[in-house]
Amino acid sequence: MSTFCNGLYKAFEYHTPDLRHLRESQKQIDSHLDLVEFKLDFEKKCLNGRVDLVNNIELLSQLSSMKDYDIKLLKKSKGTYDAIVFRFKHKERFNCFTVKIHRDEYNFARKNYTNAHLADKILHSKYTINVREVIQYGFGGKEYIIVFYDFVDGLTLDLSINQGLLTKDRAADLLAELCFNLNQLDFDVLLCDIKDFMLSYNGSLIMTDFSKLRYEEDIRFSKKGILEFRESCEQFILEKIVVERPITESTPHRPESAKLPHPALQSYIRLCKTRP
Repeated sequence: MSTFCNGLYKAFEYHTPDLRHLRESQKQIDSHLDLVEFKLDFEKKCLNGRVDLVNNIELLSQLSSMKDYDIKLLKKSKGTYDAIVFRFKHKERFNCFTVKIHRDEYNFARKNYTNAHLADKILHSKYTINVREVIQYGFGGKEYIIVFYDFVDGLTLDLSINQGLLTKDRAADLLAELCFNLNQLDFDVLLCDIKDFMLSYNGSLIMTDFSKLRYEEDIRFSKKGILEFRESCEQFILEKIVVERPITESTPHRPESAKLPHPALQSYIRLCKTRP
């Protein structure tokens, strides 16, 4: 567990991951040490009670003073309760991590990090990121959740569509599969921000914001079929994407697994094509 110097913030009860696997290779050990080193500097520069963590200008001003790292803003905060996301990369060893900061406002979101059972269920899904550490920071009546996770090489779902890597239909297929599979684990995916979903360069779609997963404890919680998710995901994408560039021969290569939809969706598509 991390040691905190001023008592303003604390680690969550559940700490990810089990670091015993870091004995496997020197690269993994270096990766872990880079994360620890950055986190200690981040705590000193940003978790001191003087920085509004979801203010883009204030936060980046402090991050720019961390000379051993290249910092890149991946997602701006659009308001008090919106998340800010940035990537940091060590200038010599090139290990990359992503940090997501958002206000700690919702009990159902907090439980995904603090409850070991729920965190295990989420982290064992192939549709979620690998979280390295989560801390809670509080100052001046404001509470924040700060998530450190492995950097994912890919594009957000909206950019994947706009750059021609996916059609809207294929994006809806992949998103429906993600929602369906997490539904089988008793999680309801809140479709709010299309940037919460990323197409990695191995062709898989992953979710990067655990605070948009709501665990359904009610035994009456019904499991939905994938076709039900397909309809809501299609509507979500149509609302979020304005312009789609058609896929041509000059379009970047699409990942192999991004080409074929779920078998149930293939049947649905064939059925639609046969209708008059």
